[in-house]
Amino acid sequence: MAFRAPFLPNSGRGSSLVPGLNSSLNPTGFSGQGSTNLFGVGGLFDIESLGGTEGTLDIARGVNVGLAALASGLVQSGNLKAQAQVHRNNAADVRRAGILAVTSERRKGHLAIGAIRANAGFSGVTMSGSVMDVLLESSRNSARNAELIRWDYDSRANQLRYEAELADFNSDLSTLSGVAGILGAVGGGLSSAVQRT
Repeated sequence: MAFRAPFLPNSGRGSSLVPGLNSSLNPTGFSGQGSTNLFGVGGLFDIESLGGTEGTLDIARGVNVGLAALASGLVQSGNLKAQAQVHRNNAADVRRAGILAVTSERRKGHLAIGAIRANAGFSGVTMSGSVMDVLLESSRNSARNAELIRWDYDSRANQLRYEAELADFNSDLSTLSGVAGILGAVGGGLSSAVQRT
């Protein structure tokens, strides 16, 4: 009794542009001739037409190498995506730390100005002349320090965001590299098998 599966290629050698690739379809199922081929009885590649067992091994090697390349690309891609997320989280943490540092610096400046006013008032000095100059200079220094701190934290956060974008880009390249690897390796295995014929 012959195995039947509708609309699968039969094991007969039909005309094809690629040697060993069966192009004739048997709508009633396999021909049942029992020839040995790559995907079981009546499959796509006839072992004998692809250089026998050596041709099949070439294809199997190509598939194995290709799957290893794909797996490596996907693992590397996943690692880079995780690294990108870590960089984004660190950038957000740096930004928050920068806001706190700027707020703290401004608070110190206000306290210093308040202390200068209190000392001047306690001493009975009027708020004019050199006292006002000290207050203005303290105020300017405090504002300048706060801006420098903000710039420093913003620069660090921007660098981390850039590193996250770069890791995302490299992740996409790793995935494409894995896909290209499997296609190239399988194509190489098929080419070697066809050359054996």
